[in-house]
Amino acid sequence: VFWSAQVSTQKIVVLGTGGTIAGKAASAGDNVGYKAAEVGVADLLQGVPGLDKALQGRALVCEQIAQIDSKYMEWEEWRTLALRCQEVLSDPLVTGVVITHGTDTLEETAWFLSAVLDTSKPVVLVSAMRPVCEIQCVMRQREISGQKP
Repeated sequence: VFWSAQVSTQKIVVLGTGGTIAGKAASAGDNVGYKAAEVGVADLLQGVPGLDKALQGRALVCEQIAQIDSKYMEWEEWRTLALRCQEVLSDPLVTGVVITHGTDTLEETAWFLSAVLDTSKPVVLVSAMRPVCEIQCVMRQREISGQKP
């Protein structure tokens, strides 16, 4: 009798849409003269301290759904995002979805997804009032000075 077991790993899926959180400025400390939606979700996650520990052995899967300033979020982006969320949430190995998003239409996106998604798994939207370059600069300063985030 021959059989093989496939090793399965639980996954958290991060879907990027752009926004201020993915913004970039000419200098790391500039939180005013930045351009939104310049950093892809995979690069955005590179700067998150302690991410490996927080994953607790789960795999992290990143996918860029959109790369826009969230004030430009419209029906097509919401539809694409909802369809992709539902698709990845149907995978039994996916334990949840995190969506990086801008603040301008965060509430509308959250409301829309709560109305159309059929899942008991968590769907978390994250955003920031400052671009990633500013956030990473503050985190690095805290690391150097020994402060906890």
